[in-house]
Formats: sequence, structure tokens, C-alpha cells
Amino acid sequence: MRLISLVLFLTSLASVAAAGVPGCEALTAQATERHGLPKGLLTAIARTESGRAQDGRSRAWPWTSNIRGRGHYYDSKTHALQHLEAVVARGERSFDVGCMQLNYRWHGSRFDTLAKMIDPAQNVDYAARYLRELRDETGDWDTATRYYHSRDPARGQAYLGRVRRVVARLDPSGTLQPAPERAMVQAATSAEEPSDQRFRSGDPLIRLASQSHYWQHPGLPEGTLPRLPRDPVIRAGRIKR
Repeated sequence: MRLISLVLFLTSLASVAAAGVPGCEALTAQATERHGLPKGLLTAIARTESGRAQDGRSRAWPWTSNIRGRGHYYDSKTHALQHLEAVVARGERSFDVGCMQLNYRWHGSRFDTLAKMIDPAQNVDYAARYLRELRDETGDWDTATRYYHSRDPARGQAYLGRVRRVVARLDPSGTLQPAPERAMVQAATSAEEPSDQRFRSGDPLIRLASQSHYWQHPGLPEGTLPRLPRDPVIRAGRIKR
């Protein structure tokens, strides 16, 4: 009986913790409307970049990194920052973070701190505006999606195909999670930050420079196509490898 009670208690704690996790896909739906992106595209990219199994299906997870092609999933922002700050202290710069897997080497300078870069709301909003910038440069969303991952034709095309497969699984509204959960995330955000003015009209949250694009760097290493975990497990203090 004691063992059963302990299991039930730990399960309830896990459920409470999961309920408090910021919803990457709720944020991508909001950013899609805010920046005029095609329905479902940003959400599909988020799931392609940071998807992990949650409640029996894959969804984007905010506390995620990819360091030299190896994916890491953390149970909290605290654990993510502890690991990533140690990585930076060792001199590593080529890694991706957050819902949208923004690359620290090329985009990190646009954020005041690593904590702000991995913040789900800021991470997603930056990615939405970056994708919009790529669309304005290239003239179509398919090319923008390829360039989001890589300007190498083969890598970019493979990535586009993967994103398209995720888009094809969306419901007709272009969303990946039910309205009640989205409403819950919005309510939680409002309760925590009642005076949040980050997304008011005017200057962007993070300015996107028009001159110095990361892909123009002559030494840019080509990344590897993100791999979705088959059965990821997150435990406090441990990193999935």
C-alpha cells in the first residue's frame, strides 16, 4: 500500500509540474496571428525542432537544446540553464535552444541573456519574425522554411519535407492543441504578468539586423537534421542523451 501511495503521489507531482510548463504550441499559434504567418507552419517547425512525447503525442518542449547534433531535454528552465551556462563557460557556442531551437552562435547576441533566449514567449516571437524576414527575402514560405534550417539545398529540402508532414497532421484550423489547454496557458500568462507589454505595436521585441546575416559567415558549419526522440524520458537532474 505504501508503495502504491508513493507512486500515486509522484504521479500527481508530475502532472502538476507538466501543467505549469509554458505551451510552445500555444505561443506559436499566437505568434502566427501576430506576424501574419501561414496557419500551422510555425507550430509544425516548433514540433520538428523540439518535439517530444507528451500525453501520448509529440509536442514542442521549451526546455530543449541541441549541442553539436545531440538533443537534450530538461525537466525545467532551471536545469536547462544550469547545463547551458556550463556549456557556454567551456567555450561552446554552436548549440540550439528552446521551443524553436534558435542557434546561440548566430542569434544569441540578439538577446540580453541566455535565460531570455530560452524563454518560450521570446524564443517563439523571435523565430516568427525571423521566419517572416526570410519570407520577405525569398518571396515564398517554402524557401523560407528551408532556409530556417539550412541554405544547403539537400538539407533544406529534407527539412521542408519533414515540416510538411507535420503540417499535414494538423486539424483544419491549423492548430496542434485543443482550445482549453491554450486558454489555460493564456490565463496563466495573464496571471503571472498582468502588465505584459512585450507584444504591443511598435518596436520589435528583439531587433533583426538586416546587414549581418549568419549564413554569410564563411566558416558556417552545416548543421544536422534534427532527430525526434522515439521515447524521451525526463527526470529531475538528468539529461536525455
